[in-house]
Amino acid sequence: MDLNQLECLLQQLTEAKDQILKTANYCSAYPESATQIAIMIENEFIQTRKDKKRIYLYLIHQIILDENQLKRQDNPFLKAFGGKLKKLLGDFCIVDDIKDLESAHTIIKRWDRDQIFHPSFTSKLKSILQPKYDQLKQQQETFNALNQTDASANKVLQHNIQTVQSIEQSHKIYKHLKQLADIDSKTLEFNCSYDKFDEKTTSNQELQGLIEEGETCREQLIQSIIHLQQFYIDMAIQGENLQSDYYQGMQKKIDYYKEKKREL
Repeated sequence: MDLNQLECLLQQLTEAKDQILKTANYCSAYPESATQIAIMIENEFIQTRKDKKRIYLYLIHQIILDENQLKRQDNPFLKAFGGKLKKLLGDFCIVDDIKDLESAHTIIKRWDRDQIFHPSFTSKLKSILQPKYDQLKQQQETFNALNQTDASANKVLQHNIQTVQSIEQSHKIYKHLKQLADIDSKTLEFNCSYDKFDEKTTSNQELQGLIEEGETCREQLIQSIIHLQQFYIDMAIQGENLQSDYYQGMQKKIDYYKEKKREL
């Protein structure tokens, strides 16, 4: 076996399936060097970034599957990696992505199904991963809940924006003010032409009509202003509630990230 070539393969290893198969096939071709190969893979596994550790776990899994298919009597790779898996999975638990742990669980289940390791051994491997899995699962649920809270708040806020944009009270007040201006104009016209009316009854009727129209318009204006004031009061209260919910959500996020920072 060429150690330099193996080292090069390990350092250039990516998640691409063909690369993992190529490297696993190279390793499987040298069962007499199983212990040395396991040590080299272990070193790469421990030294690599936590977001790349799953790649070397995939490689170990593929080498073990290859050996199981070849049905070697002495199972050198199974023995070489079997003594290191507890340590490697303990190191694997520094990952931050729950999908990495789910992948590891899937691999162990495959070993269970194919009866590669004894059930008590695979149970021990699962127990090593379980606390970290539970922790990441809880963090994920908390994070999802926070995002859902934000989404709900944004939905309410968007609804309120649409309500404000579609409000007609301000337009109604404008119409009433314009109507009052028209009444003022008619009143002025009436005063200017009062002397031209021959019949006093006619002028009284017109004046009474202007008075009634003015009173009606004034009442409508007052009611519109009251409705508008109440609307903005309600909006202010709702805004305060939204602000309170927003700050509570932000505090939860801050607490969440503080907790995550303490775990690093």
